[in-house]
Amino acid sequence: LLCKSTNGDGWTTLAEYLERSSEEQKEIYYLAGDNLARLRESPALETLQDRGIEVLLFADPVDEIMLTALDAYEETALRDAARGDIDLNVGKDKDDDTEAKTDEDKDDGELSPLVARLSTVLAETVDSVKISTRLKSSAACLVTPDGGLSPQMERMMGQMGQDVPGQKRTLELNPEHPVVKKLADLVK
Repeated sequence: LLCKSTNGDGWTTLAEYLERSSEEQKEIYYLAGDNLARLRESPALETLQDRGIEVLLFADPVDEIMLTALDAYEETALRDAARGDIDLNVGKDKDDDTEAKTDEDKDDGELSPLVARLSTVLAETVDSVKISTRLKSSAACLVTPDGGLSPQMERMMGQMGQDVPGQKRTLELNPEHPVVKKLADLVK
């Protein structure tokens, strides 16, 4: 299995990825989609890259199908960087005083009114709105829930003529982004 990586432009394998990963890293992180350039710019990569964690990029349509069947390699779980909550307590900055908080630990404080307002306004299109721990420079991102279909898989199933129910995703907000702060001020 060959794929691209956030650590370069060349091809790599799962075995090579494991050789390069740190001992405390318990998962192989990946991101799948239909365009390599868009994958490299995905907000889902921000915190992982900031922590020096390599992410495998799968841009071939068949990769998405293969990844649904492959949940581990060499007893190391594969983890979609754009799905559910990820363990942000691995990587080169692990021992810093600025250690990442989990979503449950993150205090939305001043953003509570914004989160509540967006949850109400977007109730038809998103599953929930919450403060993100994965974003560094982007204002927001949509995260597929664990067990849900990815946007790529939804498109592929639709192209095959299958009836695909709309998948609601979680809207994650970056509490440090100026746009999010301005929105919070407007809601107040």
